[in-house]
Amino acid sequence: MSVDVGDAQRCTVTFVSNNTASDPTTVTAMLRRPNGYETSDVYGTTTSVVVKDGTGVYHLDVVYDQPGTWAVRWKGIGAVVAAVETTVDVRSSFDHP
Repeated sequence: MSVDVGDAQRCTVTFVSNNTASDPTTVTAMLRRPNGYETSDVYGTTTSVVVKDGTGVYHLDVVYDQPGTWAVRWKGIGAVVAAVETTVDVRSSFDHP
């Protein structure tokens, strides 16, 4: 997937156990920017930007502020143990017509 610098995107994950959407005990979203800077956020903490949409379903809104490859990694531990990672290629406005 490719987006432009300045675009916003909702990154969503669904955790599943035995073919049923299920909540991990702890849900962590990690974001790695192209410059290598990494942040992480744990759902349910007072400063959390991770949102729970339903059983096992969570999202994080990302605004891409630099070109390059971004990575979003979701990690569930406890009741459901799973990890999902996706990447997004972000283009500078000068990279295309």
